Amino acid sequence: MRFFPILLLFFLLNCPQLQAADQPDLQTDPPALQHKSARLLEFPSQALELWANSQQEKPLLLLFSQDPFLQPIPKSLVQQIVRQIKDGTLDTKQLNPQFANPLLLPRMGLRAAIEANVFSSVTWVFPSQVEVEQLNLQLFREQLVESGSATPQEAESFSLQDNTFSGMINGTPFRAVQLDQLQSISGENLLHIDLSYFSPLYKGEIKTPLYPLLYNFVGQLQGLGVKLSSVSISCSNLDGNLPLSTRFVASTLERLFMDPQLLAQPLPNSWELRRKALYLDNFFQDEKIDEIYRQLKKDTPQDASVRYAYYQLLRKMKKGNEALDSLAEAVELEPAYGLEYSTLAGIAWEKKRPDQALKMLDLAYAALPENPFLQLQKAELLLKLGHPEGAIPLLKDLQQQPWSPVYYPQIPEYLQALLNSAVSPTKEN
Repeated sequence: MRFFPILLLFFLLNCPQLQAADQPDLQTDPPALQHKSARLLEFPSQALELWANSQQEKPLLLLFSQDPFLQPIPKSLVQQIVRQIKDGTLDTKQLNPQFANPLLLPRMGLRAAIEANVFSSVTWVFPSQVEVEQLNLQLFREQLVESGSATPQEAESFSLQDNTFSGMINGTPFRAVQLDQLQSISGENLLHIDLSYFSPLYKGEIKTPLYPLLYNFVGQLQGLGVKLSSVSISCSNLDGNLPLSTRFVASTLERLFMDPQLLAQPLPNSWELRRKALYLDNFFQDEKIDEIYRQLKKDTPQDASVRYAYYQLLRKMKKGNEALDSLAEAVELEPAYGLEYSTLAGIAWEKKRPDQALKMLDLAYAALPENPFLQLQKAELLLKLGHPEGAIPLLKDLQQQPWSPVYYPQIPEYLQALLNSAVSPTKEN
């Protein structure tokens, strides 16, 4: 889901375009940001564990994301979640929505923290550059309610002052603001960045080159003099919110926070090569891009994102076997890229290649064994192909999973129906 669709319509319309070959604006003053290691997460909800275990009492949260992660929590789970947050007994596995019995879903993370009264205040920076004259309080309130991010009472608490929406979410002071309108922030903040923040801001290498966008982002935080007690970054790939091709942005930001001196230096060589590849892709320069990624593979042997990008290029160049080899290299380094096999399984099925579809699902599950839905897809496919003998053991194993009665109440009944069709003499092939 995309939050603030109307406000985002206006972003960057009147901003001067950067030339694709430009370097990021280099910072001439000593970096104000402390050297901070960033915690990379798959889902924004996983930041809840970090927030709950913060050494600060009632810390401040500075959140950059496209969605404020305020979706309501099922009433039957609120007390359990609040208790586990306060007791420090959150199970990271249960913060993964691909687990059969998740405690909460990604867009509920901040709501859970606020229910547990974790923060003294929250500042949500949303990805828009609307002219301040176009900021609309009533529209903001309506979208909070319509998106499920606030109750009508919470939404009515918001006012618009100094180009900032300010109100209360379940008793916690909450403000929403654009980065360009963000004033100096006092105190130490827990910083969380979800990669969705950059999704509406990045319009390709011609209009909004990526590295200048990221450098300027970190540079603006530096200019504000923000003090950070922790940094976390969520990729939001495995739930399908963002494509796998965006994962490298997380590691880029991680390095900038670890070494803010980079803001005053030219791009590292590997980043410059990737910048060129991204730029050349606009001009169908596949052969030149191929050379770049070959060089990057040599220079960065542990970078899974390079192997994945090269896989995408090889697919585009109709080099299927080489592409799969490059994808396998990416998955070996970073199993999250195994989600791509699920996509390939769907493509193989559409092309009437069921054996290849089954193979891709097996590869996906080997990379992501915590995701039972991949096995469910395989069982469904086997039944469609008329192979119940292969589906039955998978379905029986899936029945042993602790399926959430809150989020997946229909799954046990569905599994039983599939199993009945598999063992019935009158089953449909």
